[in-house]
Amino acid sequence: MTMVYKNCIVCGKKFVAIKDNKTCSKKCAKRRHRNLVHNHYLAHKKARLQYQRDRKRNRKKELVRLLGNSCFNHMKNFNCSLEATEHNLSVFDFHHKNPNEKERNAEWMRNDFDISKVILLCSNCHRLEHLEY
Repeated sequence: MTMVYKNCIVCGKKFVAIKDNKTCSKKCAKRRHRNLVHNHYLAHKKARLQYQRDRKRNRKKELVRLLGNSCFNHMKNFNCSLEATEHNLSVFDFHHKNPNEKERNAEWMRNDFDISKVILLCSNCHRLEHLEY
């Protein structure tokens, strides 16, 4: 029986080929796998980031629509009538009525988010709401 030798595709070292091995050791196999995963990540990075951006924008657009499409300012002596459009969604914030019920910063991205806990405020009104003298 003759032995078949191959060169390791990671380090180039000669090894006895068993089945269809491409690497000489587990260490080289792990390094190859890590490189394959990293290359896959780099190849799909832009598409994944674009998908996440679109998903976040669509989720915020839906929640803004459900909350009335305008700033809900209930402060005294200040009238804000900013309406939400396709181009100014980033101006709006979700203000928790009860700060103790807030779980984390991006909880509104979850599908089970309870919109009755929040009101829609524009950025300026939201800062005024949290202003402490």
